[in-house]
Formats: sequence, C-alpha cells, structure tokens
Amino acid sequence: MQNRLLPTLWLASSFAFLILADLGVANAAPTETDCIHRPAPDPGARIVACSELLAAGNLNSENTVNALAQRAAAYAQVGDFDRAYGDYTDAIKIDKRNARLYVLRSVVSVGREDPHAALSDLTIAIDLDPDDRRNYSLRAGVYARLDQTSNVISDLDRYIELSTHVDLEPRVYLERGRAYFSAKDFNNAIDDFTKAVELSNSSKESLMERANAFVELGQFNKAVEDYTEIVDAGRSVDFYVYFRRGYALMHLGDDDIALNDFSQAINLNPSFPATYLFRGSIYGDLGNFDAALRDFDNALSLGENAETFLRRGLVHAELGSLDLALKDINRAIELRPDFQEAISARAEIEHALKPKG
Repeated sequence: MQNRLLPTLWLASSFAFLILADLGVANAAPTETDCIHRPAPDPGARIVACSELLAAGNLNSENTVNALAQRAAAYAQVGDFDRAYGDYTDAIKIDKRNARLYVLRSVVSVGREDPHAALSDLTIAIDLDPDDRRNYSLRAGVYARLDQTSNVISDLDRYIELSTHVDLEPRVYLERGRAYFSAKDFNNAIDDFTKAVELSNSSKESLMERANAFVELGQFNKAVEDYTEIVDAGRSVDFYVYFRRGYALMHLGDDDIALNDFSQAINLNPSFPATYLFRGSIYGDLGNFDAALRDFDNALSLGENAETFLRRGLVHAELGSLDLALKDINRAIELRPDFQEAISARAEIEHALKPKG
C-alpha cells in the first residue's frame, strides 16, 4: 500500500522554514556578506562565496558553523545532498549541541533516501531541545516513511500539546487522522478529520478523508454528505470524488444515483477499472446484461482482476452462456485461488453442465 501518511508535512519543512537565524548568526564583517550576513539568493553564488570564506581560514568557530550551514543549504538547494550532508556534519563537529544543525542534516538525509539517519538526527535534536514542537512534526514525517504509525501518532500528539490554540493548523490534525486511518482506528481518524474540517473551513482534502473513514465504518449516509459537500462546492472535483460517492450510494441501494456518479467518474477518467466494475455490477443487478458486459470488458481491458472475471462470468451464466461463464470463473480462481464466491459459482455451473440422467 502506498504510504498515505504525512505526504506534505515533511515536505513543508523547507530550508526557508529552517532559517539560519535559529543558528544564532553573528554580526558579520563586510567580506562575509555574500555567505553569512546577506547570503546570495543564487545557490551557486553562495557556494562560491562560502567556499572562498572557508578556504581563507580566518573565521571564528561561530562563523565557520554559519558558513558551513549556508553552503550546505545551497548544496541541498541544487540537489547535491552528499556535499550538504558533509558540510552539516563538519558544522556539528564544531557545535555539537546545536539542535537546529541536526534538524537541517536530517532534512538532507531524507534527500539522500536515508530515513534512519534522519530519525537519529531528529531524536538528538529533540533531546537537546524538547520544547521545539516543529521537530516532532518532522520526526513524525520520518516515522511515516518507515511505516511506524504508532510513533507518528505519538509525535503529533506531542506537537499538539506544545502548540497554542492559535498555532494549531488543520494540517496536523489531517496528518494524525491519516495515521489513525492507517492503524484502522477510524473513530479517532474521524475526530481528527472533523477538527481539520472545522479549522480549514471545510477543505476538500479534509472532507474527503473524513468521508473515506465514514465508508470504512459503514456510515455511508455521512460519507455521501461529505462527498456531496465537495461536489456542491465545485472545488476542482476530480473523478475519485464521484467514484467514492458512487461506491457509498451503491451500498445504500441508491442505484440510479450511483450509476450517474460512476458515469461521471468514467467521463473524467476512463482509465480506472474499478469504476467499470462497480457500474457493471449495478447494471447486472438491474438486469441490463449487455451494459454490464460492456463495462466488465472495459474493466478487463485495463487489467485482469478476479472480481471482474467472476462478475462477467455470472452475467454470462444469466444469459445462458455457461461455457463462457465457466471460462471466466476459472480465470478468477486462477488469479485468486482462495476466492470462495468464485469456487461456489463454479461448482454450480459445473453441476448445471453435467448431462442429465
């Protein structure tokens, strides 16, 4: 499963947020302007300026740290994470108790695809400065990459504890709600998504997540209300909103409205096989077998799926084409050997195909 936790919380921690003001930049001499005092906005120019400054070898320890950190940030800006990591490491050797240096190096470690190193640095930063709430959100992002959901929740709990009411933003509740969702704790997920809805003035993202959690709990009416609020607001409605609302409506037995939603979803994205599967299933239940077969054919043209082969096989059986039905259902079982519904359907068809008497 694609990791759905904190997709933006970690990325939001840009180098603009981790400004070197947190490092305690000293008053700089004019010759240090382009590197330390007023760093050149162009990363290449900043790398040159800081490299020249460091090569001169006449900086005190504080400004050496600042120059290394500025050059590291510039390296990271151009995607040279290995050199950035090296500069932050050299800065840490000089100033071992500077929490922000560890945080900055953790960001680079993520860029180097080394979440374990990032986790280690953020834990050190939190030990050095346990009241800086930002570090908990950053570490939660790394835990998310490592699928450590309980630790994600724990760090976001701490982030919220350290925040004032004014500081709290919907994103934090949205991300903790996603963590609860991944842990299948849907009630707590809904509580957090509701806070995010309230704080974000009913953002599409928050409503969508809450609706999906309602579906998981079988609360389809509430899910439909949230999906409908998104549709009615006209907030760049994509196919998936219609697909999910159609799915909820299908479970409520509102077949006609569900058909409309699935059709709208197909108009917006004709390459999503599950939409054809569900619309075809409704057509089959309504006795519109030709339409059902067309949808199942379209779904299978986009990729083989055991459920779709079974549903198409059952429609063939309804039309009296038992050989075609058996072929489809056998394929469903090949794809999913433990598919009990298909196994039972095959037994019934084989019994019907046996010579009488």
